[in-house]
Amino acid sequence: MKHVSPWRIGGFASLGIACLILIAPLVYGILRGVGELPGAIFDEEVQFACGLSLVTAIISTALCIPLSLCATSSLFSARFKGRSALVQLLTTPMALPHIVLGIMLVLFFGNQGLAPLLEPLGIEFIFTVQGIILAQVVTNIPFVVEQLWAAFSNINPKHIFQARSMGASNAQLDWLVVFPSVKHDIIAAIIMCFSRCLGEYGAVMMVAGTTRMSTEVLPTAILLNTSTGNLSRALAIATILILLAIALSGLSRIWLRQSTHNKYGNHKRVRHGSATGNTTDDADTKGLGVNGSNACADVQYSGAGAESSGANISGAGGDTRSDADVDANGSGVERSDAKGEYAT
Repeated sequence: MKHVSPWRIGGFASLGIACLILIAPLVYGILRGVGELPGAIFDEEVQFACGLSLVTAIISTALCIPLSLCATSSLFSARFKGRSALVQLLTTPMALPHIVLGIMLVLFFGNQGLAPLLEPLGIEFIFTVQGIILAQVVTNIPFVVEQLWAAFSNINPKHIFQARSMGASNAQLDWLVVFPSVKHDIIAAIIMCFSRCLGEYGAVMMVAGTTRMSTEVLPTAILLNTSTGNLSRALAIATILILLAIALSGLSRIWLRQSTHNKYGNHKRVRHGSATGNTTDDADTKGLGVNGSNACADVQYSGAGAESSGANISGAGGDTRSDADVDANGSGVERSDAKGEYAT
């Protein structure tokens, strides 16, 4: 009989406890709430809360993603003292209870803050739909910045160096190298930001209140119906949020898995009949005016009889720079660790 270590037994026991306290309540709630869905879907209040939640979540996501993406990109490309401290400062609200952020927003945008200056412009946040959007944006920017910063930090620095050595500007570097390298992470961040906007409660309650049929979104609708004793409707709304969260979380994980596969599991080997073939790596450098360039990809040119690993091939008759050995069989190639020249 195979011996099972106590550590492994403890691990499976912990897994069972985690499933019991995390998954079992969700499954039990869904089983009870599904029966309440048919009646709740046609309820006017639930329809209002669903519509307002979707509209505000879409607008908040559309505002949050560009702001976070531009801020993270600027921090990533900049080099100055205190950059890490600034990133830490932007992501600190993640560790705060959202109700604390809500209080700060009420003070800052309320009558004791910017409200007297914003009212002549027709802008009001306290107890309005605009306040819902403000709360959702503020609570999700730190989360999106943290997720994008982790994705940017995993970009191969060779891609950045190659683009800069070709004379790429900051805008070209972002649009042609950085953003394509993290496009799956950006899509995953969009999905999770939308999901979190749908479920935001603490800050929304503090800024916009819980006025029925006015600033009532799905999370606050649960509170209102629970406080009035309508548990079946509250359970139905909670089931809607759970099902949406499961679907969006699964979709986000699919995109993140695709991102990981592209970064670490998609080493391409391209074969061409001659050394004049056009190849590019995962960092899309075609837009930089580079033809026949390849970095950090395994390339084998069978027609020319030359094999290069991690080389930068500019074509037949041109120069090639490589940090790897270049082997040639019958092609008349002069071999060098730093620079080789194809002889025609």
